[in-house]
Amino acid sequence: MRKFILLSVIFLSFSSLAISQVKVLGKNYYVGFGLSLDFFTNSEVSRYYNGIVGNSEQSVAEVDFSLGLKLSKNISVEFAPSLIFTVAPSYAGYPYDYWDNDPWWWWDDSPAGNTYKYTYTLNNANLFALPLNLKMKYYPFNRGLNGFEEGLNFNISAGAMYLSESFSGTYRATGTNTDLPFNITSSVWAPNVAVGLGFNYNFDYTLLGFDVNYRFVPMPLDRKSPLTISNAGNYNSLNFKFNIGYLF
Repeated sequence: MRKFILLSVIFLSFSSLAISQVKVLGKNYYVGFGLSLDFFTNSEVSRYYNGIVGNSEQSVAEVDFSLGLKLSKNISVEFAPSLIFTVAPSYAGYPYDYWDNDPWWWWDDSPAGNTYKYTYTLNNANLFALPLNLKMKYYPFNRGLNGFEEGLNFNISAGAMYLSESFSGTYRATGTNTDLPFNITSSVWAPNVAVGLGFNYNFDYTLLGFDVNYRFVPMPLDRKSPLTISNAGNYNSLNFKFNIGYLF
């Protein structure tokens, strides 16, 4: 009888350990999504788009997604794409001038000879961007497997970013009173790197988090159209992100 009790205790002990190990190993992966408030730091961009708008800028939203893997109790990696888009395309800014055949006019404010001046009234400005990043997080103060994905973390992400933009409205040639419609659309790919500081709270299998990061996006400056993706030297932004995730 004593042997049976001893064997039962040993069996239950190993069973408990196995169940515990399965539970820990079952938290190697996580998925999540978040909402981010973005503030573009380049004035060529922020005059048209921003997270919190003023009198004329468009409101921009960012939705983030993540699929992560725990490499150790202190390090995780993620595939972290996101969608950036204008919430409402209506633009309330001032008209701007454009000299045909002189793509550098807005840079030096001195149109070349034999050009023709147009005044554009911008009614709609649309922005769509798709960062496709890999992210690494480091938790310096995490001390146990069960506490993984909890506490302060430093993170860095990098990848490619697709940007598409369109302007539409009306334009008028100098010396005329006729308004004609216009629509300008273009897209570009650019590299991007983001560095940030975050904090996660692990509530059983649910992750609640906040992250502040700065995204560097150098742009292929060409100034061949009035679009911001043609005129802005960068699309850098300061971002405040709230996220929720699930460990499995």
